[in-house]
Amino acid sequence: MSVHLDDYKELLEGLAPEEQERLHANWAGATRAFSPRGLDNYLKGAAALKGLGRGQAIVLAWIEQAPQVAGEVGEDVVGELAHAALNMASKTSGAVIEMMIATAPTAAARLGVPILASEQYPKGLGPTAAELKPLVPEGCTLEKIEFSCAANEPHVNRLRRLQRRQAVIAGIEAHVCVLQTALGLKSAGYDCFVVADAVGSRAPANLAAALARLRDSGIPVVTTEMVLFEWLGCAGTPEFKELSALIR
Repeated sequence: MSVHLDDYKELLEGLAPEEQERLHANWAGATRAFSPRGLDNYLKGAAALKGLGRGQAIVLAWIEQAPQVAGEVGEDVVGELAHAALNMASKTSGAVIEMMIATAPTAAARLGVPILASEQYPKGLGPTAAELKPLVPEGCTLEKIEFSCAANEPHVNRLRRLQRRQAVIAGIEAHVCVLQTALGLKSAGYDCFVVADAVGSRAPANLAAALARLRDSGIPVVTTEMVLFEWLGCAGTPEFKELSALIR
C-alpha cells in the first residue's frame, strides 16, 4: 500500500504555505524512511503539532527531523517523540519542544556512541521521563532494583557486549544511583566520567557531596560541553557544525 500526500489534503490544509512547501521537499526522504503506517503517523504528527498553536518552528522541525529519527533508530520512536512533544505543550515553551525534536537524531546516534538507560524500580518510582524516551534506542532501557548498574547482571552483560572501556554517566540521583554506578564501574575496570550539569539530587547538599566523593575517588567530573567537544575532536566537520549548534 502506498501513501500519497493528496490523500491527506484535508488533514494538512491547516499547514501554512512554507510548511506545505517543506513537507513536499522532504516527502521523498520520508517515503524511504517510513512504512505506510509510519507515513500516516508522520503526517498526523505534523497536523497535531500545528494544532498546538505554539509556532511554525515546531512544525518545520518535525517535518525535517522526524524522517531522520526514523532512519536512525526506527519509526516506532517517532511516535513516542510526537507523544512527548504533545504532552510537553502545556508544560514548557515552544522553543524547548522545537529543540527536543530538532536534536533527537543527534542524540540517537550521530556520533555512534552507544546509549544505555536504566530505570530504578519503575513500578514504584515511575518510568523514564517521556521527554527522554525518544532519545534512547529501542531495547536499550533496562529495569533494575540495585542502586548500581554495575551490580545489575543485565546491565553488566550489555556493557560487556558493547566492548567499550569508557562510560559517561548522567542521571539521578547523583548521591545514590549515579555515585554507586560510577564507583562500581570504576572497580570493574571502566574509565568513568560523570557529567556535572546532567546529574542531580533533590537536595543540593547531596549533589555537592556526591560530586566531591566522585572527585576524591579519582572519577573525573566533567560538563556536557567537555564531553561533546572531546567526542568531536576537531572543528570543520559536518558533525561539528551540527552539534556545536546545540550549545550556542
